[in-house]
Amino acid sequence: MRGVDFSGNGLTDFDGARLIDSLMNHTDLEFIGLANNSLGEDTCIALFDLLQKCKKVKAIDLSGNDDINDKCLGYFYKAITKNC
Repeated sequence: MRGVDFSGNGLTDFDGARLIDSLMNHTDLEFIGLANNSLGEDTCIALFDLLQKCKKVKAIDLSGNDDINDKCLGYFYKAITKNC
């Protein structure tokens, strides 16, 4: 599985975190689409953990998630700098 797209599915932050946890063994993922949901910090923490295992991820679409804030972006910065 190279990519998944759950955009516009009405996912809450709790749903997003659980969904990301379920993808942990898919180390071949390159794209994760999560746009236009209600995701926030819990999902970002789960994504940080996922990025430690799934080194092939090249793109994550989180557009349209109003609860993604600077603290959430810090998790991605940390993951990116750790993986490079």
